[in-house]
Amino acid sequence: MKNIILTTVLVLVTQTTLATTLNCVEKMANTVTRTQKVDLDLGKRASLFSGDGNTSYITEKKPGFFSMELFMAGREQRLYSEGPISEAAPLILAIWTRDELIEIECSQLVK
Repeated sequence: MKNIILTTVLVLVTQTTLATTLNCVEKMANTVTRTQKVDLDLGKRASLFSGDGNTSYITEKKPGFFSMELFMAGREQRLYSEGPISEAAPLILAIWTRDELIEIECSQLVK
């Protein structure tokens, strides 16, 4: 009986994760247009910025590893970036064209 209780407690403890807090910045033509602080739970997708036909999301796929998506409805395009995020090494998703530069950058806040 003790083994069953101990196993149950260990499973509950290992499946409980703290939310990751990220600081995200949207830039258009190298000018900061919006900033957002995001509390992100493991496996949950969070909306970052939306408007002008663009919508972006970020997901923590596994502890410390993230994916970021940008949907551009007017162009029927989707951009994707993934990798680790830290305070010193942000995750950046960007598109450069002749007419525009869109960049989204997220870094982890130190607790």
